[in-house]
Amino acid sequence: MVSVGYRRRCRPAVGNLPVWKLAIALPCRPLDGNAKIFYNSGMTLRPLFCLLFLSLPCFAQETIFNHPDKETGVLVLENRADPWIVKNGDRYIWCFTDRDLGITLYDTDSPMKLGTRHQIWRAPATGPYSKQVWAPELHHFGGHWGGHWGDHWYVYFAASDGRNENHLTYVLKSKTADPFGEYELTGPIDAAGRGGDDGDGTWAIDMTVLEHNGKLYAIWSGWKTKEDIQYQFIAPMSDPTTISGPRVVICQNDDYLWERTEERLGSRGLHEGSQVLKRGNRTFVTYSCGASWLPTYKIGLLELVGDDPLNPEHWKKHPEPVFRSENSPTGRQFGVGHASFLLDGPEPLIIYHTKRTTQPGWLRDVYIKTFRFDENGFPVFGAVGK
Repeated sequence: MVSVGYRRRCRPAVGNLPVWKLAIALPCRPLDGNAKIFYNSGMTLRPLFCLLFLSLPCFAQETIFNHPDKETGVLVLENRADPWIVKNGDRYIWCFTDRDLGITLYDTDSPMKLGTRHQIWRAPATGPYSKQVWAPELHHFGGHWGGHWGDHWYVYFAASDGRNENHLTYVLKSKTADPFGEYELTGPIDAAGRGGDDGDGTWAIDMTVLEHNGKLYAIWSGWKTKEDIQYQFIAPMSDPTTISGPRVVICQNDDYLWERTEERLGSRGLHEGSQVLKRGNRTFVTYSCGASWLPTYKIGLLELVGDDPLNPEHWKKHPEPVFRSENSPTGRQFGVGHASFLLDGPEPLIIYHTKRTTQPGWLRDVYIKTFRFDENGFPVFGAVGK
């Protein structure tokens, strides 16, 4: 079988179908048993034809850095969302939900390949974290933190009993230094409000971790009460699995119309998918806003301009979205969001998902593109592919 991975540029044709940019990775395991080969036009071929392609003389492009679409986005994974990838030595690890019922890691030598599959956790058949396993993130706290807590990997994810209003955040902690070994479940993390203006809501998804001045902070998307309105919260952590103080709303979720689900007055603000991005002495948090089910989904940006991440006054919101799709009729990427970043290659990379059409729904694909920092260290993500 053949699974999604790096691009190949081929010149032959099969029948009347020109073969230009294939996404083939060998010897990867199938992508959920449904491997596909991608054309720039959006057409796909099933694995039935893969053996034909393997005999064709092709030049393999295994990295994005010499890809012609690197500045507008390269399709790498179909039918996936909420991408997370980290560098591990000279290799990379993808982290994805497994059909919302578990968590799978993929070990690869290139971000353009999915790699070898390792299922590290499977949700139980019933219970509070048995379904709707969303947006897992794999983290490793090395250096000072590794000496303090031992050499472990942590996976933050949200799960529920099948009812969205019951989503809570959990953590998997590796039993050894092996990211593909056994894990133990911790949680749910105490992301609840403490009453008063903060509310008493417990709903929490999309948790990530900020390391700042020798301290850890959890950042996530949550509800103030039982009402479905998502804000970005931050709270101190005493260790990678424990929130140790009250949560704080970083900012309002509807300062600008573009942050609202339908980009108009009367529609609600929505913040989720926060990610930390650092450059020199500047610390940013990107966030997804608009509506994940609509082409209004996009990425906004916060910058920590003071010393205390728990003080909302020390965060500055950029007045315009920093990454969005044009949603033109000839487009191929709609409603971009939920990004992660790789910064240790020849060029910085943003990895994100997009909607496949402008119609409401969650049919999404994962893309990678290069970006840059300007002379002041501000991220410039550029244009989304058309």
